[in-house]
Amino acid sequence: MVRISSLIKYSSLCSPIGTLFVATSKKGICDVTFFVKTEAAYCLDLLHLATEVTHDREALSLVFGEFDDYFSGQKQRFSTPVDLRNLSEFTVRVLHEVRRIPFGELRSYGEIARRIGFPGASRAVGKALNRNPIPIIVPCHRVISHRRQLYGFSGGILLKQKLLCIEGHSVPGHTSQAYVV
Repeated sequence: MVRISSLIKYSSLCSPIGTLFVATSKKGICDVTFFVKTEAAYCLDLLHLATEVTHDREALSLVFGEFDDYFSGQKQRFSTPVDLRNLSEFTVRVLHEVRRIPFGELRSYGEIARRIGFPGASRAVGKALNRNPIPIIVPCHRVISHRRQLYGFSGGILLKQKLLCIEGHSVPGHTSQAYVV
């Protein structure tokens, strides 16, 4: 893996789905991570992206505002720049297509594969989404199986269900109001 920046700035945000750790390079948001055990462990993970990692809440104030608005139901699309330089061309194509999925809508893995010109590559799309370094901003939780079932998510199916409920989807066993701040 090639380092994308000499400096990465990060901070954390308390959200209705738990603490999110978020990192940015000079080009944009390059990481969103759930379930971080310790801040020190997160910093160590970020060192594969940069030679220096520093805590800087101010550098992330715009995206944290967007997250707050998203979780409160006031924001449907993130406008913060993203940095996907450390990913394969195929993965970047998948993530750009997924970022186009409107709030409140879902797509299948196969549909994403067709839209990027690789019909029949639904499994490859799933693997690319598993490498999504900026979930929620690139809404990979909006991608489901062709049978309209929830399948796969780097944060786990329960978190995928919670995010879909926040967006107003009816997910068995969950209510959309349960996760709105």
